Amino acid sequence: EFGGVKPRVNLSVFYGFYENIQAGVTRSYISTLNNLPAITTVEENAATAHISGIDGEFTVLPFDGLQIYLAFEYLNDVFDKFQSQVQGDLSSAGFFLTPKWKYVLRGTYRLPVLPSDESLGTLSLIPSWTWQSGVVDS
Repeated sequence: EFGGVKPRVNLSVFYGFYENIQAGVTRSYISTLNNLPAITTVEENAATAHISGIDGEFTVLPFDGLQIYLAFEYLNDVFDKFQSQVQGDLSSAGFFLTPKWKYVLRGTYRLPVLPSDESLGTLSLIPSWTWQSGVVDS
């Protein structure tokens, strides 16, 4: 507690290595039902990959009834060896559908409601904002 304000911090750094990982690859084809172009996802063996990053959460309680929360995440993910039969060499490509950056900002304000009978629960206002960077989607 600092000057009546209660902060809380959680940080983590991580690194993971994958062998024989599988990944979905987008493939186009001509439909046999209507002879029109269509798209599907094919699972392929992507061989090896790694992921590293950092994430953190910060919570501050400036006074009783108000909580402010901020979180972030940074991901560095890459296929080390990935020779796709559909799309060719995807080595050094990022993982599919994973954002590089993500942020969350949220506040919680517990509204004073009468009567103050704890058995009735609490009423809170919780505005929230989330943002993430683009993703690899093919």
